[in-house]
Amino acid sequence: EKREDGVKETEEEDSSEEEFPTSMFETTEDGLELQNFKFYQGKDDETMVKMYCRGRHMQHSRRIGEIVWPGAEVLSQYIIQNMESFKDKTILELGAGPGLCGMLCGKKDMRVVFTDCEEEVLDLLKQNKNLNNLTDEKVYVEYLRWGEKVDEFLNSFSSKDFLFQVIIASDVIYSKYQVQPLLLTIQKVLQFTRDYYDQNKIPNPPELFCVLANGKIRYNIQNDLFTNECSALGLSLEQLSEQKLYQQGLLLGNSALGEQVFQETQVQVLKLK
Repeated sequence: EKREDGVKETEEEDSSEEEFPTSMFETTEDGLELQNFKFYQGKDDETMVKMYCRGRHMQHSRRIGEIVWPGAEVLSQYIIQNMESFKDKTILELGAGPGLCGMLCGKKDMRVVFTDCEEEVLDLLKQNKNLNNLTDEKVYVEYLRWGEKVDEFLNSFSSKDFLFQVIIASDVIYSKYQVQPLLLTIQKVLQFTRDYYDQNKIPNPPELFCVLANGKIRYNIQNDLFTNECSALGLSLEQLSEQKLYQQGLLLGNSALGEQVFQETQVQVLKLK
């Protein structure tokens, strides 16, 4: 059956023989699932993000930019656990995919710019922005390819009084060829904001940082290259404890994401030296 809003209700059926059951979620005509993600700052303080996506943690889809990968859920847990570090900041999400982490920031009343380089993903981000009632004044969806026209991108947003203090990205490293343009983009964004604060003698400027969450299976192959490139670009690198993040999440009531997902995800904080 089809609802007036264009979302198709999937029929209840025995899916025990299917490898990937599809009857659990509402789906759009092009196969996107409507899923809800809940995050807690305490057992009675819930934030829910609604997402159109092509499933969670799924390895069989070729449209990987439309999937919510484990790193996005782990990074979202980090954000909700460290809200004081993110509060009142302007957030840039790189390689946003469906945009779970940035949507969470938007729901917490931060200014957010989502970026990706695939038109289908940008369209999906706009759908999810509207689905979560995020306003055009505070939330943007923009094209950005790492390492290309970054200065032009930053200047366009500084004219809107957008200076990025925090960068977030999850499960974005799949190849060694992505490492240098990704880190160069991070370095340019943070340096642009630091230079603005220095030139305008802003008193007590906020701390600038980037948080990355990447699957260890893919990321570890690029580990030495990543560390060396950080050093060459003047970026410090802090490795966070996945076990500590998991335990902190349990204390706040975030128990839906299993411990194994945290163990398989590497979370790092990058800053300018």
